Amino acid sequence: MSKTLFRTRRGVTFIELIGVLVVAIIIIAGALALYSEANTSSRTNQLLVAVGALTGSVRALHANTANYGGGLDASDSSIDTTLSLVTVLVNANAVPPGLLILQDNVAAVPATATTPGTPASTTTTINHAFGGRVDVFGFGQLFAISAESLDQDICIRVSTESTAKASSGLRGVYVGNKQTTAALAASEVTKASETGTAPADPAAGEAVFTSSNITSGDDTETSLPIAPAQADTACEDASNNMIVWVFQ
Repeated sequence: MSKTLFRTRRGVTFIELIGVLVVAIIIIAGALALYSEANTSSRTNQLLVAVGALTGSVRALHANTANYGGGLDASDSSIDTTLSLVTVLVNANAVPPGLLILQDNVAAVPATATTPGTPASTTTTINHAFGGRVDVFGFGQLFAISAESLDQDICIRVSTESTAKASSGLRGVYVGNKQTTAALAASEVTKASETGTAPADPAAGEAVFTSSNITSGDDTETSLPIAPAQADTACEDASNNMIVWVFQ
């Protein structure tokens, strides 16, 4: 009789233990989800703050100059030349917290009978909190800031929130993954902003937004701020989206 009672109690205890483990797993999973969301939100805000701070740094450094270097073509609608502002920002200690400065040492290449050698050099780059590269470059009276290698969810958050909070002087934004370089994307933004002409070959997975409506008949070019649904269409790639902000 006592053995049967003992076995029954042991069985109930085992079932209770399973129940406790299930509840613990649910609590841990919920805590991990909350942590992941909080971490993503924190790094997203970090990137948004960094972009805002970079615009202030670029303007402050060039307050007494006529332009940001580089230039536009004769029609003022496409980039002719660009001038990287990364090195001067780093040397001026004007890169805001939240961005990582990386130094890449390039070894010297000795000369051969057919090719000239190159001396050792150091390449300076800036990365954002999600690991992708940040570029800053000027062209005439405009400058651009780009953030590359963004996951889809981060791309949607940053593109919508940044344009809602953007300071004055934001001329336009490129969002997507089809352009090969930030300069090419910035050129498309500039063309749309200056002439009201849409990019030559808009496609799914990219969109150009400007500070005024573009009457091109193509809904992949539209005005700021960027709506979540528009960002969702433009941020098509799972892990390799790019955002380029063009400022005046």
